[in-house]
Amino acid sequence: MESISEEISGGAVRHIAVQTESIWMAGAWPGARYFDRGKLFDGYLPSHALLPHALPALDLLCDRDGALWWCDGTGNLYRAEPAVFIIPAMGGKNLARITAVHVAEDQLWFATAEGLFSCHIGGYRTDPKKHTAVEVDPATPIVSLDAGADGTIWAATFGSGLIALRPDGSVEQFGYENSGLDPNVLSVRTRGNQTWAATLSGLCCLVDGQATCSKPNGPGFMYMALPLADGTVVGATDGNGLVRLANHQLETVGKNGPRTLYSLAFDGSGNIWTVGPESGLCLLRNDTLVCTAAEWPLFQNDLFALAAMGRHVLVFSDVASMAYEITTGRWSDFTAKAGLESLQAELNAVATGTDGSLWLACNKGLVSLRATHSWFSPKLTTVITDVVVDNVHRQAAGPWETPHDRNAVTFRFAAPYYADPGALRFEYRLVGLSDKTIRTREREMSYPALPPGTYTFEVRAFIGEEPGAADWTRQQFTIVSPWWQRWWVAPSGVLLLVALLVLWFRARERRIRYRQQLEKDQVRFQLDALRSQVDPHFLFNSFNTLVELIETEPAKAVDQVEELSVFFRNILQVRDKATISLDDELQLVSTYFRLEQRRFGEAIALEVEVGREDRRMLVVPMTLQLLVENALKHNVATEKEPLRIGIRSADGFLIVDNALRPRTSPARSTGFGLDSIRRRYADLDPRPVAVQVPDGRFEVRIPLIHP
Repeated sequence: MESISEEISGGAVRHIAVQTESIWMAGAWPGARYFDRGKLFDGYLPSHALLPHALPALDLLCDRDGALWWCDGTGNLYRAEPAVFIIPAMGGKNLARITAVHVAEDQLWFATAEGLFSCHIGGYRTDPKKHTAVEVDPATPIVSLDAGADGTIWAATFGSGLIALRPDGSVEQFGYENSGLDPNVLSVRTRGNQTWAATLSGLCCLVDGQATCSKPNGPGFMYMALPLADGTVVGATDGNGLVRLANHQLETVGKNGPRTLYSLAFDGSGNIWTVGPESGLCLLRNDTLVCTAAEWPLFQNDLFALAAMGRHVLVFSDVASMAYEITTGRWSDFTAKAGLESLQAELNAVATGTDGSLWLACNKGLVSLRATHSWFSPKLTTVITDVVVDNVHRQAAGPWETPHDRNAVTFRFAAPYYADPGALRFEYRLVGLSDKTIRTREREMSYPALPPGTYTFEVRAFIGEEPGAADWTRQQFTIVSPWWQRWWVAPSGVLLLVALLVLWFRARERRIRYRQQLEKDQVRFQLDALRSQVDPHFLFNSFNTLVELIETEPAKAVDQVEELSVFFRNILQVRDKATISLDDELQLVSTYFRLEQRRFGEAIALEVEVGREDRRMLVVPMTLQLLVENALKHNVATEKEPLRIGIRSADGFLIVDNALRPRTSPARSTGFGLDSIRRRYADLDPRPVAVQVPDGRFEVRIPLIHP
C-alpha cells in the first residue's frame, strides 16, 4: 500500500471520509485537507468565509447525497467542495490583490502591486518565487500575462509598456522610446513569433523588438486582442465594438452590435465569444454578433472575465457567475455552488490550466474551478431517504409488499441542493391512487389508510415555479388484498350484488344531485371570496407612498388620499356584481394605476386602446386590476426601460400584455390571480381565458361578454 505520510504535516490524521474520487482528512492542521489524483490539497469552503480556518476539523461525514460535511468544535457546520479550491494567501502574501494571472505548463504566474510571482501548480503551501528582475511600478501595475512559444513570459503594464522575462532570466522592456509601442497596454497575447498588445492607441504587433500599430476608426481604445489561426486578429474595444485586423487594416465587424466590449474567448470548437456592459453574451458568426441576455442584471453591472470550459462559456460579474451551454442555449447560475458571491476582480484576470481547470483572481484570492456537470444541470436528484410502514422503518429500495391491515405508509425524501435549501420544492404523486400531482416544500408525505393494490410513489425536486425536465424518483409497492377479496369470493356475491344494484343506482342519483348542488354553492362562495380580495401589499405600499408625500409634497398627498378613497369606494360598489361594463372597469384600473405610479414614477406606463363600442361590453369586476398588479409584481421596471402595460380590444377579446422581464429574485406567487380569473369567466362565457408568451411578451386574452 502506497503511503503519503511525507505529504502531511502539522499532526496526525484523525478522521477520513471518501467523496467520489477524493479522500478528505481531518487532523491537527487548520480546516480539512483532501487527497485527489496523487496530490494533497488544503480544502477551503465555498459556503463559508473562503479563508483558511484557524481551528482544525474534528470530524467528517459524507451524506447519502454525496456532500461532505465537517465541524471544527464551534457552532458551525461546513460543507467541503473539492471542485472549488480557493487560495486567499500564499507564503504570507495576500492574494486578494492580484492584477493578472496565467498558467504556463506546470507553472502558475500571477502579478500584484509588489511584482511578478510564479509557483508550481499544487505547491500552494510553499512561498511563491518573486522575479526580482522584473521591476514593477505600483502606479503602473501588470494587467495581463501570457507565455510565448519560446518560453518568454510577457507582462503588459498600464503605463510602462511590455516587459519580456526570457527563459534565461534576462528582462527586456518595450515602450515608445525603443519600439514605438504605446506604454498603456491593457492586454497581451502571443502567437508564433508575434506578440500582440491591446493599447490605448489601438492594436500593436511586436516583432523583433519593433511595434506596428493600427488605430480603429473613431474614438475609443482596445481592451483585449485575440490572434487567430488564420493570421488575423480580433479586438474588443471601447467605442468601436469588435474589430478585426486583416491586411494591415483594422475594420469593425458586427457593425450593428454593441459598441463597448471587454473580453474575448475561444470555445472548444474555435468560435469567438465576447461580452461587454449591456451587450449580453455575443457569438461572432459570419461577421455578425449574435447576442443574448443583454437585458439581464448580469450585464448591467461590472463584468470581470469571460472564459470557455468544456461546452460552456462562463461569464463573471459582481452580481453573478453564469454559464451558457453552447449546444442548448441554456443559462445556469453557479454563483452559490462555486462560492463566488460578492465577486470583485480586475478585468480579464482569468486563465485556463493545462488540466482544463479555470483560474480566477478576485477579492477572495486565487480560485481554481474544476466545474462539475451538477453545477450546470437544472435537474436535481431526489432521494427517498426513508419508508415507514405502520411505524416500522424499512429499506427504501426495490418493490416491496405489506398486508392490507398494515397500510399506513409514510415516505421521506430529500434532494442535494445546498446553495439555497429554502428555494427547494418537491412535486409528488401516488400512481394507482390518483394521478393528481401535488407540490410542497415539505420533505415527507403520509398515506394513512391505503386500499389494497399496486402503487408507485413518484417524487422530484426543482427550483423556481416549474419543475421543467426534472426526473422522477420512483418507489413501487403493493398492499396485499385480504382473503375475502380473492377471486373465489366473487361468485358467491353475485346474487347479493344484483339485489343491491337498484338501491345503489338510486342512492347514486341522489348523491350526484347533492354533489352538483354542493359544487354550485361552493362556486358561489369562492366567487364572493374572490370579489372581496384586495392585496394587503398594495394597501401597505400605498400608505408608505402617502407618508412620503405628506413629508415632501402635501398637495399630492391629498390627491393620494382622495384617489384611495375613490378606489375603495368603487370596489365596494362592484364587489357584489357578477359583471360590470368595460368602461367602469377601465376607470377602476386607471385609479389603481395612478396610485401605483406615485410609487414607481416613470418606470411604469399604461397604454389603453379600447374602442367606444367595446367599452359597453361586460367583464368580471377587478379583472384588469389583478392583471396589472401581477405585471408590476413579477417584472423589472426602471426609468431607463419602463414597464409598459397595454390594454386593447380585438375580435371580441380584451388583451392585456407587457414585456416579459422577470425579476432576478422572483416574487413569490401562488398563481391564484390568473386561476381565479379563469374560474370566474368559466361560468359566464364558453370562450376560455388564454395566456400566451409571444416574442418575449406576456399576454392574457379575456373574452368580452355581451350585455
